[in-house]
Amino acid sequence: MADTIPDDFPRGGHEGVVPGAVPKYVARETQQGKFVVGLTEEELQSRYIDCCSLTRGMTSYCENKLRENPTWSTQFLLDRTGLKIASEGWGYTDDEITWVLKRLSVALKLEWEPGRWRELVVTAAINGLAHYSPR
Repeated sequence: MADTIPDDFPRGGHEGVVPGAVPKYVARETQQGKFVVGLTEEELQSRYIDCCSLTRGMTSYCENKLRENPTWSTQFLLDRTGLKIASEGWGYTDDEITWVLKRLSVALKLEWEPGRWRELVVTAAINGLAHYSPR
């Protein structure tokens, strides 16, 4: 079933490494009693379906925002959308949010430079979102 997932979809999951003389990887036990690092095929498929659903939902959100705010640049719109997704606490990873934003830019035929929205998350945490304006 995972063969339907495009190659550009993030497969990172929520791994970790414990420091020390010898790296130790963080693994977890599945319901079947196996230890895995990263996502199982079923979890990967589920995350892909969730991200596709989010992309569909955010497409109409972005179209509405563009109608309501015609002076917003497409960069501003998609950066702000990434910030919204990250701040909602929905559990998407940074890589998954970037993937969704890339898909949105293609679906809406918008120019977009990936990566800036992550900086906005930090700026918003420090200064609040009100300091980010569509210049």
